[in-house]
Amino acid sequence: MADAHGQAWMSRMTGNRWIVLAGLLAAVPTGVLGASKLPVLGYCDGCSVAMQWRLAAEATAQDLAPIERVAQEIYLVDRVGASVAAFSIRQQPDSKPMPSVGQGGGRPRSDRRALRAVDVERIDPDPAVRRAVLDGLRAANEVRQIFAFGRISIEDLGLTERIPSAIDLVGPEVTDAGRNRAALRDALGHYVNGIIGDAEAALDGPAREVMANLLSDRSAVSNGGFVIAFPDGTTIRVALDGLHRLPRDRQRTRAESQRADSS
Repeated sequence: MADAHGQAWMSRMTGNRWIVLAGLLAAVPTGVLGASKLPVLGYCDGCSVAMQWRLAAEATAQDLAPIERVAQEIYLVDRVGASVAAFSIRQQPDSKPMPSVGQGGGRPRSDRRALRAVDVERIDPDPAVRRAVLDGLRAANEVRQIFAFGRISIEDLGLTERIPSAIDLVGPEVTDAGRNRAALRDALGHYVNGIIGDAEAALDGPAREVMANLLSDRSAVSNGGFVIAFPDGTTIRVALDGLHRLPRDRQRTRAESQRADSS
């Protein structure tokens, strides 16, 4: 498929054999992304004291490029404690010369990031931005929970009659089993996109952008998937690889659709 969003790997022990299904999650665009411009968003998971927040703000600022000489707002979110902090960051070029080859084993000047001194001031978060961040965080956590190998049925995918048993997925690609695996792959693509779409539909533009940002963090949605149950009592475990790419890919698809509609 042209619009692919990761691989779905499915395995189940049958006797002494593993069966594996590899497929692609297809984009099913829904809704239109609201125009929004949020500050830079960083993470400070589990932060409880001012110094932890400050260090996280400095680390986030140093990842920005190019160097900014004007104050810039950075919002940090604690994904564990569901709290938000805001900082004003002023970056300046560092006065220290960059090491060259032969000076302390440094890499060539052209291959090193510019060093920066960072002035950090904690500020009161904008209420609207804070609300968007917390709403986006809540939605992202709910989506992650759904993808944490929760149990669903083949009926949820609309394939009860076609695939009444996991055994119907065992066999070469050119057989009914192969065609069943293809049908399951496509149904899972629609199902996963539907979950993301439902979460997006409940949010306004800024919160939707925050949710996409949080879900695009590979560590946040790694090893997600489902356990799928069949009417005969068999089950399969489906691991979805590439979930972190799906929210951003959906945004790009919507943006391209908007541009096509306006042209």
